[in-house]
Amino acid sequence: MLCTLSRGVKNFVKLKVAVIGGGNGAFATSADLALNDHDVTMYNRSPEKLELVHRRGGINAIVEGRAQFASKINVAKKIGDAVSGAEVVVVAVPTTAHAYYAELLEPWTREDQTILLNPGHTGGALEFRNCIRTINPNAKFALCETMTLTYITRLSDSGTIQIFRKSKNVLYASLPAGRNSKVEALFPNLTLARNVLETSMSNINAICHPPGMIMNAGWVEHTKGSFLFYQEGFTPSVARVTEAVDRERVEIMQKMKLKPLRFVDLFYSIGSTTNNEGGVYEAMRSSEPNKTIMAPASLDSRYIHEDIGHGLVPMTEFGKIAGVATPIMNGLITLASKINSVDYWTQGRSSKKLGIEGMDMERLLSFVTTTA
Repeated sequence: MLCTLSRGVKNFVKLKVAVIGGGNGAFATSADLALNDHDVTMYNRSPEKLELVHRRGGINAIVEGRAQFASKINVAKKIGDAVSGAEVVVVAVPTTAHAYYAELLEPWTREDQTILLNPGHTGGALEFRNCIRTINPNAKFALCETMTLTYITRLSDSGTIQIFRKSKNVLYASLPAGRNSKVEALFPNLTLARNVLETSMSNINAICHPPGMIMNAGWVEHTKGSFLFYQEGFTPSVARVTEAVDRERVEIMQKMKLKPLRFVDLFYSIGSTTNNEGGVYEAMRSSEPNKTIMAPASLDSRYIHEDIGHGLVPMTEFGKIAGVATPIMNGLITLASKINSVDYWTQGRSSKKLGIEGMDMERLLSFVTTTA
């Protein structure tokens, strides 16, 4: 039941929320929502990741430099206990785990419940819906996704979540397209997108992480990630390749009848840089929230697994539907597959996994607009 409270915020609505996950995004989401008086229960398939939260009864958080304790966070041992009665289920896990959690959540879906993928990255809502509907074609639920995680954040070994910045103007959309007030009540920093194609194709991690990792592969292996990924890893040549990826993405979005922003403008709009007047190199050098973030310790990283397989691969699938060639994206996917001995073309989000196999552009646009 919704409860309107008087806490200095006009029309504040207290919601019962289940947060699925045990990493950076789940801890940041749970701490932030609890600090803002929402009723939060966490669940993760690896319960040991939430043991400290259970023992403490909450999460130690440093939110934009201010140390706080987010109290009264519940931890559920079973998925059903977490989501039963929840008005919103926030799935804050790496996108490689979306299919797993879609199957796990299917028996618990309700028509009056909203599932939010935070983030959905590229094709998250499409794959999630397809997984659930494959099991139960009659399942009814509200489904939304964000273009990227709503926080720039890292979880320390001590179980303290550091939220460097709450991202601004994060695009979100529902499937089918529309508006979901419950999601907006939780995250006032969201901006409604036209549809899930716009959120999917605005996945900034898929634009910058693959060039940053592939072109710095030797440095990552040699130093075990002992360099500043955004500040030092994005040299002028890495930035130029990132811009080439971005041009392919923009062309696909134009064929989708969307109005794309350049990567540097997206990066600027969410508060990750103060400079969108130059190119990617200047934007990265001016990125205050990312300035202390180190590179991954190995190439066996979500920066490749997630941002190639669940980022660039589905973008190229949209490109095929749109009739747009993607040679730079294709090259990065092929190199990543060789580097990690993983066939990202088959392991990633194919059009079949997205549930859009055989569609042309007109059918795809209709599908994301009207299909429940």
